[in-house]
Amino acid sequence: MKITGHKVIGWNIRSLDGGTTDVESILNRIKKRVSPGGIVLLHDTGKHSVLVLEQFLQFLQQNNYQVVSIEELLNLKAYAN
Repeated sequence: MKITGHKVIGWNIRSLDGGTTDVESILNRIKKRVSPGGIVLLHDTGKHSVLVLEQFLQFLQQNNYQVVSIEELLNLKAYAN
């Protein structure tokens, strides 16, 4: 957004955690779709999403993914160009 200086960030992995509280189902969905550079959409509206996040972060670590904040990702992209 040019006027406000905000950046628009999209996701490419939708967890669907707003429609179900089944942690295993949500976790399996995002694990199947994860790839380098991926951005996962998780909501902070339920305890089940926190459980998913904890388990997903462990999965990423075990599989040698590097987790970065959006701020870091934007800066990395700036240096890549």
